[in-house]
Amino acid sequence: MYNTVVIALLLAITFIYALFDTFNNRNIPNIVAYASVVLGAAVTLIFNRDVLAYSAAFAAVIAVPSYLLYRIGQLGAGDGFELVAISLMLPFQPQPFMGNYPQPNMPFALSVFIAAGIVTIIGVPLYYLAKNRLDKGISKAISGKIKPDATDMMKAVAMLAVYLLLFVFTQYFFGETFASALLIMVLGISSATLMMYNKRINYSMIRMIYPSQLEDGDIIAVNLMAERDISRFRKVSRRFGRLADIGLIKEIKHVRAKIPVYRNSVPLSLSLFFGVVISLAIGNVLLFLV
Repeated sequence: MYNTVVIALLLAITFIYALFDTFNNRNIPNIVAYASVVLGAAVTLIFNRDVLAYSAAFAAVIAVPSYLLYRIGQLGAGDGFELVAISLMLPFQPQPFMGNYPQPNMPFALSVFIAAGIVTIIGVPLYYLAKNRLDKGISKAISGKIKPDATDMMKAVAMLAVYLLLFVFTQYFFGETFASALLIMVLGISSATLMMYNKRINYSMIRMIYPSQLEDGDIIAVNLMAERDISRFRKVSRRFGRLADIGLIKEIKHVRAKIPVYRNSVPLSLSLFFGVVISLAIGNVLLFLV
């Protein structure tokens, strides 16, 4: 009863997050975010009462840094709410569906975060390099300056070297398996590709919009704006930065100049959904590999 109901609710909630994140301009409606946390709290009280203290502690540990990352524009508010809801619904990593190897009492959200990170590292270069298209609002002059240069290639080589060291480390201490070798190879190639094509991928995430089209929680690509454009907006609002909240939008909405916003980024909630599926299926990925 516990596993069936909780896992069904968990998959349903994370799938709903993924749908909104994918098809709603990377924005999660507040009602979905708040309702997921309330549902997670209810699941804790009904099914996880014996580990209530741990469940609340895990959720708090996730909530605080998530909020700080949101305030500085490094994480969407909805993503933080989703991680809190996941932690409340399933505090500890359960026994995976595939395999009988034991799982230590580690937070389930940690397993999801690791799996989602792996999905993102592999998925991002595949998606953007296959797409190979920039927003119409980004000039051809800019697109011509984002080809890989010597520095990008050096970063890619350095990243491959890091994964080679990781391969040697895992082989020496844990013994090599085909699964771990394959994953390290794929992650190494994907990470090196991210380093080499970082500028193009960054610009591919951008959509140029007017301030009046901003939505609460949008992330502004301030790092891709010219200093003169940043100064223009900061003359209107001193709070102008990466995070577009309601207050900032009200202050700058009348400015008739487009700004770059991360509207075409890979939805993190989609990676989190796959992270949940992977963690339920095989447990913590790191334990599965070793």
